[in-house]
Amino acid sequence: MKCEHCNNILKNINSLKYHKLNNKKCIRIQNLNTNTNTNTNTNTNTNTNTNTNTNTNTNTNTNTNTNTNTNTNTNTNTNTNTNTNTNTNTNTNTNMNTNTNTNTNTNTNTNTNTFSCTTCLKTFSVKNSLLRHTCLKKELENYIIKLELKNKELEEKNKELELKNKEISDNLKKSDIHIEKLENKLTDITLCLANRPTNNTHTNTINNYNLIPLDIVQKNNIKEVVENYYNLEYQIYGQKGLAKLLSDSGVLKPKGENIYICSDFSRGIFKYKNENGIEIRDVQAKDLTMWVHAIALKNIKRELLQQVDDFLDHNGNIENIISSEDNGINLQEHNKLIDSHSSISSMNDDNKEFVKALGSCI
Repeated sequence: MKCEHCNNILKNINSLKYHKLNNKKCIRIQNLNTNTNTNTNTNTNTNTNTNTNTNTNTNTNTNTNTNTNTNTNTNTNTNTNTNTNTNTNTNTNTNMNTNTNTNTNTNTNTNTNTFSCTTCLKTFSVKNSLLRHTCLKKELENYIIKLELKNKELEEKNKELELKNKEISDNLKKSDIHIEKLENKLTDITLCLANRPTNNTHTNTINNYNLIPLDIVQKNNIKEVVENYYNLEYQIYGQKGLAKLLSDSGVLKPKGENIYICSDFSRGIFKYKNENGIEIRDVQAKDLTMWVHAIALKNIKRELLQQVDDFLDHNGNIENIISSEDNGINLQEHNKLIDSHSSISSMNDDNKEFVKALGSCI
């Protein structure tokens, strides 16, 4: 064993102890040394407890949080210094005890109660806010339901009007058939009277007539009359109204002179002279139809578009559009105008009504 002070070698620990206590050299060296004992104990205990409870209850919320923290710190420091000096003993003992106890307890309890609108799914933290909430989506749904109901009512009204229009159309067809039969009877009677040996020279065929040439100026006059005066008063009667306008305006008899006549009513034959004075035979009034057809069709289209614009509410208020009573819509007149548009559109292919009406007017 070696002495840490004087570096002497000894046999065992007991000899070493005796040496330290009795050897003068070793004692002197010991007295020159300073004994310093430092004991540092640091105990750090950190406990962190985080409890997060989120409960969404409609009626009852119960939250129970239990946190138990137990910290036990035991520090035992024992310093024993024994110095025996014959002459001078200087002992310096420094004892440092540092105890650090850190206890951190964190308890977080979060309770969230929310109330949601079942329609728009908007959430509120207070129930009263939900009760005061005005759901725009729900109002929109209610408004759409009202519109659907009104549309249904309108469809029912339209069905009723269609049935009435069908009845009227059937009655008109029956009337047209009856009128056609009467016209045929009248034609037969006229032919019979014409074949009788009498002094009456008036027949359904005009043999003696004076025609003046129908030049470009007079054609333009006919077109201007149709463009300016073929209005709703005549339009609702379709081809018949167009023929009546040409008769009422006197454009076919300027200053009492004939430029266009019906030479044979039963066969629908008309006559006029061209610019060179050559007599033209206009069968089924094809030439006259070609002059006025496009202008008449344009006027009817313009009138229909005007009616549609009048029906619509320019403020975009659907309520007023649905209720026809508020807009003063004459559906019967409007439907007649639609039928007239169809009749005028097909006039180049089928102008029987125009021919019959024109032959009886001029």
